[in-house]
Amino acid sequence: MLAESRVSVLRIEYREPNVFDECVVDVLAGCSFLRGIGATDIALAGHSFGGAVVVKAGELWPPAVAVVGQLPPVLGEGLLEVGGDRPGGVGRQVAHR
Repeated sequence: MLAESRVSVLRIEYREPNVFDECVVDVLAGCSFLRGIGATDIALAGHSFGGAVVVKAGELWPPAVAVVGQLPPVLGEGLLEVGGDRPGGVGRQVAHR
């Protein structure tokens, strides 16, 4: 069904699970791979720790058309910045504990 709609899915297996910065790099490498095989509209999705990873990756990779961080852990002092000042985006949103 997805192939008929020309939708590709790439599931990332982190090289160093639970090492946040390395996981973000892995997602960015996956984005680069998808772009290299001709993908045009790329959305990032992750759950829990992966949610925080894709939020950061989406901030660093402007071509992402959507970012879904389902139940990302709260970072720092109870705040997780989501999005940012991206062209065409909704601006900066902050989720509180």
